[in-house]
Amino acid sequence: MQRICFWRRLFVQLAAVVLLVMVNLPAEAADRAAELQRFEAKIRPLLVSRCSKCHSGPKAKAGLDLSRVTGLMNGGRSGPVVVPGNPTGSLLMQAIRRQGKGRMPPDAPLDGAQILELVTWIKNGAVVPGAGDKGTRENGNTITSDDRDWWSFRSLAPGQVPSVPGDRWSRTPIDRYVLARLTQEKLAPSPDADRRTWIRRATFDLWGLPPTPEAVRAFEADRAPGAFARVVDRLLASPRYGERWARHWLDIVRYDDTNGGGFDYVYPNAWRYRDYVVRAFNRDTPYDRFLVEQLAGDLLKPSKEDQREVDRLLATGMLTLAPKGLGEQDKELMAMDVVDDQIDVLGRSLMGLTLACARCHDHKFDPVLTSDYYALAGIFRSTVSVRDMNKNPSYWPEQTLEAPSVSRARKRHAEQTKAVAAAISKITTAANKRLIDDARKRLPEYLLAAAAIYHTRGDRPAVAHWAFDEPSGTNVSATPGPGGRLVNLSAKMGDPVPRRIDDGRIGRALRFATGQVVEIDRSQLKPLSFGKDGDFSVAIWIRAPKGYRPSSADSIVSATFKTKDIWFIALRPGPYKGVYLRHYDDKKGAVDITPSTDQLPLLTDGKWHHLVVTSDRDADGVMYIDGKVVGRKAIGTVSSASDYGAPVSLQLGATYRSFAGDLDDVAIWDRVLDAAEITRLFQEGGRAEGPRDVAAVERKRPRQDGAPSVEELLKRNRLVPSFAQRLSREILASAGQKTLPLHRLTVEFPESVDQVRSRVDLDSPELVKRLAAKDGPLVPGPDARAFYPPGEREQLSDLQTQSRKLAATVFPRLASAMVAFDDKKPADLRIHVAGDNRRLGDVVPRGFPVVLLDPDRSEEKIAAGTSGRLELARWLTRPEHPLTARVMVNRIWGWHFGEGLVRTPDNFGQLGEEPTHPHLLDHLARTFVRDGWSLKRLHRRIMLSSVYRQA
Repeated sequence: MQRICFWRRLFVQLAAVVLLVMVNLPAEAADRAAELQRFEAKIRPLLVSRCSKCHSGPKAKAGLDLSRVTGLMNGGRSGPVVVPGNPTGSLLMQAIRRQGKGRMPPDAPLDGAQILELVTWIKNGAVVPGAGDKGTRENGNTITSDDRDWWSFRSLAPGQVPSVPGDRWSRTPIDRYVLARLTQEKLAPSPDADRRTWIRRATFDLWGLPPTPEAVRAFEADRAPGAFARVVDRLLASPRYGERWARHWLDIVRYDDTNGGGFDYVYPNAWRYRDYVVRAFNRDTPYDRFLVEQLAGDLLKPSKEDQREVDRLLATGMLTLAPKGLGEQDKELMAMDVVDDQIDVLGRSLMGLTLACARCHDHKFDPVLTSDYYALAGIFRSTVSVRDMNKNPSYWPEQTLEAPSVSRARKRHAEQTKAVAAAISKITTAANKRLIDDARKRLPEYLLAAAAIYHTRGDRPAVAHWAFDEPSGTNVSATPGPGGRLVNLSAKMGDPVPRRIDDGRIGRALRFATGQVVEIDRSQLKPLSFGKDGDFSVAIWIRAPKGYRPSSADSIVSATFKTKDIWFIALRPGPYKGVYLRHYDDKKGAVDITPSTDQLPLLTDGKWHHLVVTSDRDADGVMYIDGKVVGRKAIGTVSSASDYGAPVSLQLGATYRSFAGDLDDVAIWDRVLDAAEITRLFQEGGRAEGPRDVAAVERKRPRQDGAPSVEELLKRNRLVPSFAQRLSREILASAGQKTLPLHRLTVEFPESVDQVRSRVDLDSPELVKRLAAKDGPLVPGPDARAFYPPGEREQLSDLQTQSRKLAATVFPRLASAMVAFDDKKPADLRIHVAGDNRRLGDVVPRGFPVVLLDPDRSEEKIAAGTSGRLELARWLTRPEHPLTARVMVNRIWGWHFGEGLVRTPDNFGQLGEEPTHPHLLDHLARTFVRDGWSLKRLHRRIMLSSVYRQA
């Protein structure tokens, strides 16, 4: 009994070994073909370009001829230079790595990628053409009838489906082809697999997942005709099908989410191409259309269907993938390497040919000429699949894509927005013109109100003031100023607490160290609400340690608003010249008020300095240090766009960076301080009889007794407040300048219109010119609309409601995707002799491999001004093309059965294997084309066959 068990085990082991050998034979053949391709595409051109100058011909140095395969493998006077399988022990690698006496090449070493190719080739057995390989071509650059008669170049054979007498096994034509071959070999088919095995096989094949127990039980119980077909149809209809089979396609077109080259960049939008492939498989896009979209989707006519229109552009992402030497200094070489990769994918993946082997020389085995290679290369070199060729590193092209319906809606929205804005503008322009004309006629009345504003401006003291005079504690107290309007807003100090010091500029002060801050209570920020057009001024006494160097932007005071708009004052070296106030608008960006000369040495001399910055929101910002103007900047574009209406934070001290120094008497006004006020604040703060804070200075301001109130003048005369306000600024600008027409109004307060007329030359050319200026005082503000006729106000209200609704419309974000497109100047290429882009030969017109062209047919010419990709795609997907359908049905068969009818799916040439069932291959290719290039129908044909059902 033990002997029987021994022989049984031995038989099983021998059978397993035989089976293993049988399974591995095709793989070994495929591996050898791949290594031969590596030798022809990479190794031979490298040896020719870098070694043949010294090591070729009868006078080769050291007797080593590397220009011939026999010389390479036999070696020279020092013996063999290549030890297959052992790169370390190979003299060739020792010399190239400069480890021994020989240092090759002598001019410059090979780069890392070239060395790696040689190491891989030797490690994989140093395979070269030789005994046992099909012979090399001997016809030079001539294509013969024998070349065209190679099995894969012949037209698809019409063929008749064979029949076998007594056949009760076949369910489909596929079965009859296989059974005929089995009968010829005196073999019989295997019995059918049980249903549980079949549904597991089918589900794993189409989904990459096992079936659910419920699906298995349902199938086993379904004995009605068509049960197998219903399972296949259900699996093909699921999104899981596309997710599974897209992976097969993505593998052969070298999909990856990173560049994989010298600069290994992530492709952030490669996934859009991946998802396109998934969709294409799920909707059973005809394979010919699938190829055309990927090669030339951008050149197809636009589609009316949203997803298809986007997809035809996404599809060209296939051309932009793959490793690229984006950091290559020789940009033309980089571009040609990218083209080489594209031709390799076109050849091996779509046509089953190693076209890239003809880059340096005519193909050694297949009838593919170097001129064929450069005819195709001209097409891809005339395509933009790498951008920024003048930069290092270069990048891949991307484009924003949008569904046509969204683009149309966006266009309609823009037109509606424009129409509503135009309607609003038409009404406001006409109404404003009437108001401006009226203001010119009533200029004395407006000047009377403006003079009242000017002379009563002292009634608008600081809206916020921090004196820092508390003896101790972590709060800055709130105490009202004169008239209850000047307030010390309550604040909470940060942790750690800034230290109180007694030698402040005015009483006590606060000393800030790294990270220390005073946070103003949010509930008290309303006085700092300046809206979109409210002017403001900020005054600070500051003392920085002697020689202090700001780390970057060491902020002193900063305000943040609900709109994400901000303003802040900070110390900063370099181009900021010591200190600046920045207005930042979330949409318009930033504008900075800076000194005209560097003030950092002054501000860091260890002494107290008075810093004031005023912001006239639609005009200029002005900076003062110690009472003198040190800088002025036009800020209107950004500042007038900023919305400072809802403050959410105000901080003093180290808000953004680590300010270290002393602050005292910080104050903020809701208006522009004039030069006289700023001078007085500085001087009063340093009078010999004792320092005064902002409140004390403002209490000293003279008042106008008996003057008409501004509110009374505006209301009584129905004047537009913004006109009066701007005219008051013109009066302010005239202060101290006796030659200006409004100067007298600064020193003599007019009590009537007649007094205005007597003190101002209303016909002064200077005044007339200023009134007519675009930035002049007669520019209506938002308040002007209250003076429009009721009907116009109602119209405006309706239009503004429409405008708000339009502004609230949200469109999908534009998608950025990797795409290819035609170069602006497509052109034919010259042959690169030995693959060297610096050694140029004859110009080759763009076109296709000659061996695949019908000599009796006039081929479609590549249109001038185009790359030729569309013509290439149409040629490749002709129903009569001998390779396209054969290659794809062979891949589908191989992905189902583990091995194609041609066991070298990437190589239908001389180094590849011939089909095991050529007639079946042609039958599948013919029916594939006849079925409209439908992949799902091809799956169905295969999976409902008895061949597929075998155990």
